[in-house]
Amino acid sequence: MNNEQREERRDGAKGKARPVPPKPPAPPPQPPKKTNS
Repeated sequence: MNNEQREERRDGAKGKARPVPPKPPAPPPQPPKKTNS
């Protein structure tokens, strides 16, 4: 959320209106493995 707003602000500050390329979907967070050692 914040990253998108920051990128938009940067483009706005520069004065260049170019669409931000879609970012690849982040991998699902792996569940913590329970290790009893």
